[in-house]
Amino acid sequence: VAITIAQILINPGNTDIAAQLLHPLIEIGSSIAVGALLGLGLVYLLKIFKDFGSRESIIYVLAFLALYFAKALNLSDLLTCMVIGAVFTNMSDEVEEVEHVFDVLTPPLYLAFFAISGADLNIAILPSIGLIGVVYIVVRIFGKVFGAWLGAKLCGASKEIQNYLGFALIPQTGMAIGLSAVAQQVLPEYATTIKAVVLCAILVYQFIGPSLTKWALVKSGDIVEIH
Repeated sequence: VAITIAQILINPGNTDIAAQLLHPLIEIGSSIAVGALLGLGLVYLLKIFKDFGSRESIIYVLAFLALYFAKALNLSDLLTCMVIGAVFTNMSDEVEEVEHVFDVLTPPLYLAFFAISGADLNIAILPSIGLIGVVYIVVRIFGKVFGAWLGAKLCGASKEIQNYLGFALIPQTGMAIGLSAVAQQVLPEYATTIKAVVLCAILVYQFIGPSLTKWALVKSGDIVEIH
């Protein structure tokens, strides 16, 4: 939706606003539908196959199928894969048993992902995006804290969750880089700036985020700090 708004702002006279706003809604709905079907398939297959090797292969196959369908149908690969995980987590009674499979698969993928992403960071552009970077960092923190407070309040969550959940959401890593890659594809003229802003912000969030998360967990009473 944000990309659609950006495209309208860039080319206000050459855009069918209704069609542009409808497109992301169709993409989101279709991505959720495909991800849900694949997620149900994952739930079913992991009930049948119990050994580590088979489960590892199934997870790879489902991930690649998600990427294939997303590419073929012009869907969001990020959202499709997220829905697979959400469906599996909420519909399977074997989540804890399968988690150790993911724990083995993810570290090398994360390493490759961040190394490739970091290779796109153009240090020379950093001085020119100072203000944009600061605004992005501040507004995102405000959005996390206020949004979490409002959502928790509307849901009737406890005061601890209302007051401290947002601070535990400050860290930012893979999803932001993935979304910046999407932005690169549809807004190539701003790709370098977008990637630089996001990667620099991630450095800041990863420095302050873990400490804020720990502080929020201590203040909410979810963990006890040992001195």
